[in-house]
Amino acid sequence: MTYRVVGSINIRYLDNILLNNLGAGLSHEIGYDAVVAGNWAAGNGKAFQIWLWSGQIQIQNSRNTIVRNNTVVVGEGYANGICIIQQNRNCAGCLPGHSGASPMPAVNNTVTNNVMVFDDCHGTNGE
Repeated sequence: MTYRVVGSINIRYLDNILLNNLGAGLSHEIGYDAVVAGNWAAGNGKAFQIWLWSGQIQIQNSRNTIVRNNTVVVGEGYANGICIIQQNRNCAGCLPGHSGASPMPAVNNTVTNNVMVFDDCHGTNGE
């Protein structure tokens, strides 16, 4: 199962197995103050392999997200590892203090102490 959450505050993704999804293993989108920790992600992202999309762990237009102590395996022919994506996106009142047209930048995110395994030269990490 792909975890895709939009417009969330203070969410925790802890100790999950994210395995063999066509898209991203975990996609946290338009939110803030999240923690992604202790997860194991592999074999995700085979269907859509453009730029940083379809990461094993993917953070989109979110702020103050901590990604730590995860194990990420990018196998041969699969997409990306841990990715932070910034798009021109607005949050229509989903977060306190944001008006209906407030931009949601990907800022103040921390990625630390993760184990990254790449089986070949394919795939990337980054923002």
